[in-house]
Amino acid sequence: MPACRVLVVDDDADTLSMLEFLLRYFGFDVAAAGSGAQALDLLSSRPADVVLTDMSMPGIDGVELTRRLREDPRFRQIPIIVLSALPLLPETLQGRVDAFLQKPVDLERLLAAIRQVRPVDD
Repeated sequence: MPACRVLVVDDDADTLSMLEFLLRYFGFDVAAAGSGAQALDLLSSRPADVVLTDMSMPGIDGVELTRRLREDPRFRQIPIIVLSALPLLPETLQGRVDAFLQKPVDLERLLAAIRQVRPVDD
């Protein structure tokens, strides 16, 4: 069975690299995007099973990325996990995302959230 494909979206290069490395270590097939616009381009050519996105980014931020994914029939079923330094999920995202994790992200919680939104057979 192919590995779960996770698209990680974050404008902070260090965070992006760390998440990409850790998720690959745990067996996920990872693509990385440094912006919401790049994420949309990647999804058009390489569908993902889960999108893991930062909320605060220049240009197309996590809120706008989520809105676009939910409105596009090609992507609306993809689970979205939002990462943010904010303590609570903004009201604009309530009911639109599958999970919310506060930064700094605890690795065990992140892995559990991915497995919860996209269970994989062992």
